[in-house]
Amino acid sequence: MLRKIAIGALLASLLLIAVACSSPTSTPTPALMPTPATAQARPSAPTDFQIAELVIDQAEVTSGEKVFITASVINTSDADGAYIAELGINDITEAVQEVTVPAGGIEIVRFSVSRDILGTYELTLGELTRQFVVTESPTPTQADNPEPTTPIYCPPAAPEWSQPIRPGCCGG
Repeated sequence: MLRKIAIGALLASLLLIAVACSSPTSTPTPALMPTPATAQARPSAPTDFQIAELVIDQAEVTSGEKVFITASVINTSDADGAYIAELGINDITEAVQEVTVPAGGIEIVRFSVSRDILGTYELTLGELTRQFVVTESPTPTQADNPEPTTPIYCPPAAPEWSQPIRPGCCGG
């Protein structure tokens, strides 16, 4: 009886081997493999930005005084994106600021600069330019620093006061 079981197991094994050898290979044919174009994720939509309304708070400042600059960054695309705003002064990068702007949105960038050397400075942000002038600090005038005055002494009012009040003193 054992012999019959062993022969049956052997026949079943041979049958499985025969079926496995006659079936197609498990490797897919090249026609069934995905092509690189369909396997890759699609890139996100490119973003386009415009700079508008470059504003300087003062066109003329004194040496060392701050100039405040603002501009609008407009995202004209259908995708959110980050814009790197590079502020240039006389063709040299002064400051860089990254701003994230939603699709179709507007964000404001703000800068402040100061100069100690007198002259005219040209600001550049994107395609826009503006100028500001640094002048000398004004010399203080007499009106800015009036001469100190000596206060006039007015004695307290008393009912027994017999002297007339001097003009210009205590309302008299």
